[in-house]
Amino acid sequence: MKFNVYSDPQHGWCKVKRSLLVQLCIDNDISSFSYERGEYVYIEEDGDMAIFITAMNNKNIKFSFNELSGNRSSRIRNYNRYTAKI
Repeated sequence: MKFNVYSDPQHGWCKVKRSLLVQLCIDNDISSFSYERGEYVYIEEDGDMAIFITAMNNKNIKFSFNELSGNRSSRIRNYNRYTAKI
């Protein structure tokens, strides 16, 4: 699996389908520092991405990242803050 990681000059986020977070049983562990839009969650790089990487490794799921960076504030900052669905 390959995941896009978007970054602006201040921060970065990894785009992940919400259904994968549920499958990994970490959807309730992701913080409100992450964002969501549609079926995707943009998990923040500092804490939530580490939770994601650990969960992927624990399930022996092979993955890689495609890093995309910009030089101005990312539109991701305008998305809704992440909240776990009950």
